[in-house]
Amino acid sequence: MKHTLIVLSCITIFLSACAPAPVPPTATPVPATATPLPPTETPEPTAPAEMLNIMPVVDSWEGVPVMPGALSGMFDMGDYFYFIDASEEEIAAFYEAEMPALGWQPRDEMTAKVPGTVFTYYRDGRFVFFLIQPEGDNLKVFMHFVNE
Repeated sequence: MKHTLIVLSCITIFLSACAPAPVPPTATPVPATATPLPPTETPEPTAPAEMLNIMPVVDSWEGVPVMPGALSGMFDMGDYFYFIDASEEEIAAFYEAEMPALGWQPRDEMTAKVPGTVFTYYRDGRFVFFLIQPEGDNLKVFMHFVNE
């Protein structure tokens, strides 16, 4: 047993001595005339102006029309929003004309219960709440859907 431990120790020492030594990395010389480039930053495309005309606009979402002239749109978890260069009054007038023609009825009592909602419509057991918020030079029209 003692003899086996001595042999194993000798083999380990021998193998360690035969292993090649690690080579340290060498730095690449930079010419004296080279000037370092400034760090570049990639801006996050989150500002509304950067989103315009990037995301496709649909004609309608869940049976609710999107106002003509929308600049870009996006859906998220069943809801939809779009950006448009129009006044809040023009947006309200569009939906006041279009929604009843599609079977949606105004629900003022629900509009009053949900803070920030501009107007609400109801059809077939479903509500759609409209929020209109300024986003840069445009308005953001957010359509939030809730089943009864």
